[in-house]
Amino acid sequence: MSLEGKMLWILKLAFQINPPKIKDIGERKTAVFVNYSPHCNLFSVYIFKGGWKSEGVPDEKYEVYTDEVDKASKMLDKVIKRLEAIERSEKDV
Repeated sequence: MSLEGKMLWILKLAFQINPPKIKDIGERKTAVFVNYSPHCNLFSVYIFKGGWKSEGVPDEKYEVYTDEVDKASKMLDKVIKRLEAIERSEKDV
């Protein structure tokens, strides 16, 4: 899968974990934030366990520089596996 495909898959997983229609992200078991900054080729994923809080710090933070293609591809694979595990565990609850 291309880097773009992996980034889109991560965004899809984030939508499955935190559907756009939710009213309070702080009430979610897990909150996932995804950001892309094309001016510096940075794709970021932040995971908050126990939901997001305004004063909170992410429990897991992944920052991937997409211009480093091989390294980025491996890191995106790691993020995908992590988000798939979160998505599966939240479906089981």
